[in-house]
Amino acid sequence: RFLRMMSLKSIVVAGASGHVGSAILRGLAADGSFNNTVLSRIGSKAVFPDGTQVVNVDYEDEASLAKVLEGKDVLIGTINTMGTSNTEKAMIRACKASGVKVYIPCDFAIDMWSDVAKEVSLSKSKYDMLDYLKNVGQPFIDISNGSWFDFVMSGPHWGFNLKEKKVTIYGTGDVKQSASTLDGVGKTVAAILKNPEPFMNRVVHISEFDFTQNEVLPIFKKKLGEDGWTITQVPMSEVKAKMQTPTREGILNQLMHVVYTPGGSHHPNREDNHLLGLTDTLPLEDAVDIA
Repeated sequence: RFLRMMSLKSIVVAGASGHVGSAILRGLAADGSFNNTVLSRIGSKAVFPDGTQVVNVDYEDEASLAKVLEGKDVLIGTINTMGTSNTEKAMIRACKASGVKVYIPCDFAIDMWSDVAKEVSLSKSKYDMLDYLKNVGQPFIDISNGSWFDFVMSGPHWGFNLKEKKVTIYGTGDVKQSASTLDGVGKTVAAILKNPEPFMNRVVHISEFDFTQNEVLPIFKKKLGEDGWTITQVPMSEVKAKMQTPTREGILNQLMHVVYTPGGSHHPNREDNHLLGLTDTLPLEDAVDIA
């Protein structure tokens, strides 16, 4: 009950120049309920919308970071922490030292908490970070939003290279995955911060819609033209074999294993969406138009 009465107004976004951070900043600004500050690395040439309050920081300098965070309610981490978990740990300690009420980790990704996800090494960093938050005693809300539909469809990811009309179908192509758009997640973060109590100190699973490769491919064909497509099918056994290699390809195959294996990253009931009152499903055709 305390958290429901607690006001989360002063929000800090770390890394707001990237795809994820900029979408969250837009969502917070559009909501109008928050006072927003952006943290930017010293020396960064990132440009932010007019009127944005920007503070240049060294993320590894905990003392100065804690000073910046004094009096702030929430720190949202959206920096790329692949291989740099020490940076995020420094942010967590600074939050604890300065009394930040809620830390939202640098996650915002597919569900890495299923039994399928536990088979890949990428999931270990997620578990380690939550354990660290709990050990430090920093309150948190971890957000898992499924596949970033408009981001992954804009490049040769997730099996779709739309510019060249090349598609890789993983397995049968009929495995459902949960997905969100960038701006959709921005709106969701704002909604969570206005009612944090049901989501404290746990992983929150939210999404705007779900889809399979076989469902979305005909819609892309209709949008981009039926001719000139190259379709390749890859068995999941091949994905599982390739994900063992410590390379960029291996990491991508780890993600494909989680996304395209039944039970990997699909949340069909969208329980947390219902807690937020965000129960509308984005039509797949509309998602394709956004992508």
